Amino acid sequence: MHKLVSVFALSITGIVICMAMIGVGMSPSGTTPRASQDDNLTINNKTQAFHIISAVRDGEYVQLTFRNDYPQAINAFTLSGGAHSGVQVDFTHNDNRIAPGATYNYRVYAASLEPSGSNEKPLNLTVLDVVFEDGTGDGDATAIADIQNRRVGERIALTRIVPLLVQALNSRDSETMDGIERLKERISLMCESLTRGESGEVLGGILHGKGYILGDIKQVEEMRAEGRNVNFGDELLKIQRHYDKKLERLQKIVR
Repeated sequence: MHKLVSVFALSITGIVICMAMIGVGMSPSGTTPRASQDDNLTINNKTQAFHIISAVRDGEYVQLTFRNDYPQAINAFTLSGGAHSGVQVDFTHNDNRIAPGATYNYRVYAASLEPSGSNEKPLNLTVLDVVFEDGTGDGDATAIADIQNRRVGERIALTRIVPLLVQALNSRDSETMDGIERLKERISLMCESLTRGESGEVLGGILHGKGYILGDIKQVEEMRAEGRNVNFGDELLKIQRHYDKKLERLQKIVR
C-alpha cells in the first residue's frame, strides 16, 4: 500500500459520536463483521475481533467507534480507502493503547481515505489490520508489515537523534538561537545519511522520526517568536525525555 497518512494518536478518548449511526452488519454470532453499506459509506473488516460498533459519513469526515474484542491490547491499526489511500493510526507516540474490551472513537477526514481524484460514492472503507503490544498483528499481512517496518525506521532515527539532543543539552547549545540552529542541522545531516539505501516504510519511518523532533523544536521557536517566555533548554529537555521514552517503547515492540 502506498501514500498512507500516519496518525500518531495523542489520546484514546476520541470524539463522541452523537449522530444517527449506521448499523454494521454482523454474523448471527456477533463476532465476524460483514460489509456495511448505505448511500455514503461501505465498510469491510479484515480483522477478526476489532469490531466496528458504529460508523457514519458526516460531510468531510468519517466517524467510527471500534471495540477491541481481542485478549491483547491494540496499539496501532490501519484503515484503507483504496490501493493508494489510507491512514495508519499509531498509539506508541504517547504510550497509549486500546485495552481488551475497550471502545475507541475515531474521526478521520474522508479525503484521507479516498483514492486521489476519486469522487466515487459510497466511500469504500476497509479496516486492514491491528497491531498488538508485542508487535504481532491480525489482518492484512502487508499492512501489518508496513507498520512494523515504519517503526523500524523510527527506531533507527531516534537511536541516532536522541543522543544529539543530549549532546546539545550538555554543551549548552540549547541556550542560544545559534546553538539550536546547529542542532537542527546536525539532525538533518544525520537523517540524510540514515536514509541512504533505505526505501519503503523503513525510509518513511526515518523521515517521521526526523519530522517529529524538528517539528517540536519549531513549535518552541514559534512560541519564542510570539514573545512567550520560553526557555529553550527546559523545552529541549522535555523533548529529549519524551523521545527517549518513545525509543524505549520501540525497542521493546519492534520485531
